[in-house]
Amino acid sequence: MNKTIKQALDQFGLDGSESIRLIGGANTWEIDGKLILKSYSTNKDMAEKAARLNALLHQENAPVAKIHLTKTADFCASTEGSYYTLANKLSGIAGQDVYEGDSKKRVYSMGRSLAKLHLAMQKIDGKVELWDNNIIDELNGWILKEIQEKQIPVRPEVIQYCIDFADLYHHLPRQIIHRDPHSGNMCIENNEVTGIYDFDLCQINSRVFDLHYAFGPNEENFDKWLMLRPYFFSGYHEVSPISKDEMAAYTYMSVLIDLLFVAFWSTQNRIDKPVDEVLKCVHWMYDKRNEIAIHEKHLSMKGYISTRLPK
Repeated sequence: MNKTIKQALDQFGLDGSESIRLIGGANTWEIDGKLILKSYSTNKDMAEKAARLNALLHQENAPVAKIHLTKTADFCASTEGSYYTLANKLSGIAGQDVYEGDSKKRVYSMGRSLAKLHLAMQKIDGKVELWDNNIIDELNGWILKEIQEKQIPVRPEVIQYCIDFADLYHHLPRQIIHRDPHSGNMCIENNEVTGIYDFDLCQINSRVFDLHYAFGPNEENFDKWLMLRPYFFSGYHEVSPISKDEMAAYTYMSVLIDLLFVAFWSTQNRIDKPVDEVLKCVHWMYDKRNEIAIHEKHLSMKGYISTRLPK
């Protein structure tokens, strides 16, 4: 494998003497402790699109790593039928537990960084062709089809709740979103986000999707989440204001995303993600929807935060 990796690195102008360390599953390597090489297997279109997005966002001063072009000014290298992108390594560590350390400062920084990313994404709208996704169409299409065909026992009121989201969803502003901004794709150092990785799944959608995905509630840490959510949402809101419609949409989107997971994992046959466990999550999310709802009080902590948390 190192031979193949070195062939890819040569296309980026590196001499082959660099140290190589596998750091992410079977497709991501750290190079000399300074660079990140990622393989997209045979998917050239995804590799080029992700790298191009990353480069455009970097030009807009978004919290992302710098992308390196090949010696022929391409966004990705190609060797043995696989495609590779190369970026600077961000400082800090990806995948840190958001509830450890100074968690208030940490989730506040996560909110601010996601908002900065979204603002930069607004500026590059139209510069890369992306899937214009309608999650209500997904619900009425493959999601409900999967649930019905496999007779997954989703409570009828949960499905109706998601269907009722349609009118509000269609009034929400749409833009490029990350689609996968969980903590594993954020580098954190000293409880501050240094940058966000991985733009493989970017699409056009409501940014409320990312708000839930970046720091959403779960049963295991629910009380901690309730305590920390004002820091996340106010951090985001200070950089890019959250509208009343987006606040109202948050609980709907949270339940619908979990329902999407129910349908998705039912197609995967994975023993580590049994459908009944995922189904339990969507029912829990629905039952907690009123507690999960965000309000203006969660967005107005600027005075408190600015005196205690450095920006």
